[in-house]
Amino acid sequence: ELAFDSAGNLYAANADLGTISIYPPGSNVPLRQFWSHSQNHCNVRGVAVNAAGNVFVSDACTNALFEFPLNPSGSTTVLLALIGGGSGLSSPEQIAFDFAGNLYVANQGNNTITEYANGQLSNGTPTSTIVGGSTNISHPSGVAVDQAGYIYVLNNSPGSITVYAPGASGNVAPVRTISNLGSNFGSLAVDPFQNVYVNTGGGFQVW
Repeated sequence: ELAFDSAGNLYAANADLGTISIYPPGSNVPLRQFWSHSQNHCNVRGVAVNAAGNVFVSDACTNALFEFPLNPSGSTTVLLALIGGGSGLSSPEQIAFDFAGNLYVANQGNNTITEYANGQLSNGTPTSTIVGGSTNISHPSGVAVDQAGYIYVLNNSPGSITVYAPGASGNVAPVRTISNLGSNFGSLAVDPFQNVYVNTGGGFQVW
């Protein structure tokens, strides 16, 4: 997964290495590398940067979220760790912030999208959860939120994108579904015009 901070630095999650690489604008040479293996992270799946510049990482092995300080360099002390049964996390994949600073997580292990309100991550429990048969969420690997607050979920089995109304919670039906995408997709993103971009491993598809 990829994420940008407000300065245009690119953050890349390297799942197999358990690291985050940080690239300055316009460069393919890492500015620094965040060695998350030192924090016992074995499967870094998602990365996102909040408005303050702090880096958030999801780890599918430990079912956890970690927050690290602005511009981490080398082995870094964890500012906050969200882990445990009450967290709602289960094989977390892509993570994303909305424009209000709320954090969303695609949990592949329990077919849910958990939301954590801005500044409330330390409470240890999600503010809301999209879950249930009516949601049509199945093995989600991606989540994104557009400028209007609509929540986009990339489902790997079967391949689909389901879209939920702003503030959606519980066993809610999607307001839009894009079907027949195939399988084994990675993450997704939404531009200001509500075009949806999906990482296919060998490139991108756009809807």
